[in-house]
Amino acid sequence: MFGIAPIALLCAGALAQDKKPDGPPIKPAEGANFVAVVIGLSSYDALPDAVELDFARSDAAVVTKNLKSKANFTHTFLVTDGEATRENVRELLRTEVAQLLGPNDVFLLYFVGHGVGADLDEPVLLVYDSSLEDAAASGLELG
Repeated sequence: MFGIAPIALLCAGALAQDKKPDGPPIKPAEGANFVAVVIGLSSYDALPDAVELDFARSDAAVVTKNLKSKANFTHTFLVTDGEATRENVRELLRTEVAQLLGPNDVFLLYFVGHGVGADLDEPVLLVYDSSLEDAAASGLELG
């Protein structure tokens, strides 16, 4: 079953930016599916208005458009604001995305929004219905 754990692999570079790659980039297999889930959160249901991100939703839309037109991604999913609940994102990953991905395919998760816990080695991406009081249970855990 496809779970949230693979996200940690994709985000590892963001959390450890001082590491250098150990060789040349891996070339995708011929005929590989390129699948992207792009999440953009300009607003949150349970967080203060002061933490809203003015351009997250529009930035995510631009990234999605460019992945389709310039990077030839075969499947892209744009999830923004109220659509980006914990359950909706997890369900998208478990069902549609899991059915599209094979062992030689490429998966990209692009997240524009807030996160917490990286300094505690417990990183969590905050989704629309996340709360700061219970971020680990209401967000998308990366560990």
